[in-house]
Amino acid sequence: MKKKFSVYIVTLLVLFMTNVKAENAITFLNLEYVLNNSVSGKVIINEINLLKKTNEENFNNLSVKIKKKEQDLLNKKNILSEEDFNINLSNLKKEISEFNQKRNKQISVYENTRKEMLDNYLKKITPIIQDYIIKNSISIVLNQKDIFIGNKKNDITLDIVKLVDQKIK
Repeated sequence: MKKKFSVYIVTLLVLFMTNVKAENAITFLNLEYVLNNSVSGKVIINEINLLKKTNEENFNNLSVKIKKKEQDLLNKKNILSEEDFNINLSNLKKEISEFNQKRNKQISVYENTRKEMLDNYLKKITPIIQDYIIKNSISIVLNQKDIFIGNKKNDITLDIVKLVDQKIK
């Protein structure tokens, strides 16, 4: 009796799952790949990298100057009076503090700019993805990062890259 009941339940579950699968098309998309391989995404990545590189160069140059001042002050420690040394040391500490504040502020500005650029890009490609979903009767699109394993035929990444390249110049 229990075996017949469990067979009946298993049969119902299989039938139910088959119907669910037939009604819902689930695909996945690698958004990072779209960003890194679409023409418009590459432009944004290059802008972000250029901004980061410029910031790093500026702060590396300032850092070298401050280290040079620090070394000069240490070299003059025995020559300068204790009062002059302490004044110079205090000035150097202020300069280091200002440098750190500027650097932290610039990092924050960079992160906000980066986030804004990526958000704007996502806003541009979302309607393209939505149109693709409607045209292909897709119910759900998951981010590939969140999928452990999936069938390659459900990956729409390359199709989206082609569409983004066609529609965003």
